[in-house]
Amino acid sequence: MKKTFKILTITLGVGMIFIMFIRLLFPIYHIGSRSMEPTINKGEYIIVNRLYYKFFEPGRNDIVLFKATDKIFELGPWTHRIIAVNEDLVSIKDNLIYVNDKSVLFPDVDHKDLNTIVEEVSNYIKEKHPKIKKVGLLSTIGTYKSKIYSEILEKNNIDVITPTKKIKQDLVHNAIYNKLYGIKSQSNPVSSIAKAKLIEAVKYLQNQGAEAIILGCTEIPLAIKNKDVSNLILIDPTTILARSLIKETYPNKLK
Repeated sequence: MKKTFKILTITLGVGMIFIMFIRLLFPIYHIGSRSMEPTINKGEYIIVNRLYYKFFEPGRNDIVLFKATDKIFELGPWTHRIIAVNEDLVSIKDNLIYVNDKSVLFPDVDHKDLNTIVEEVSNYIKEKHPKIKKVGLLSTIGTYKSKIYSEILEKNNIDVITPTKKIKQDLVHNAIYNKLYGIKSQSNPVSSIAKAKLIEAVKYLQNQGAEAIILGCTEIPLAIKNKDVSNLILIDPTTILARSLIKETYPNKLK
């Protein structure tokens, strides 16, 4: 009897440890929002694989759960789908999402009420700087080729000035992607070389008549600040879009 009880106790102990180990590696989370509907509905529970990205890189269409570090989004964890990976170009045209100029549809994205980042920039200029008629654009080569800024802004009588092909490549592209000094390689702090190249590109756009500069790549605002330019307005599309989203979801937290 004692031997049986001992075996049973050991078995239960090992079983409990195994369950705790499994729960640690594959925790269960309750979904508290509708952002992933109809793929994952509010109130459902999901099992998360904490080991997967120890062995594999994130890929398109992966559904990930993460905790944001920004206090504005501390209500997480958040569940979202990865629609693009490194160096992909994402745009929204006619309320459809494009990745590398190819239309993609996701079941958990409401395509009816999407406002593009470019539309938000256009609205921002009309509201905050209605007298501006010419803006310069600093961005990746992919964004230049897509013409997403010129298509929307020029409909609102705002001319978009872009750098020459040489400046796009030698100054802007290298400032972002160069392996030695590019912002993607060195962002904290941004290298003096990358900053100098971007400022040179800004001066070119200013000489061409630009009254404001759109910093059309998320890395560029890390290098150029208002104090670095004179008589010129810097426009950060990411900040504009973020404020617009906060206004729609948590307006009381918008400063």
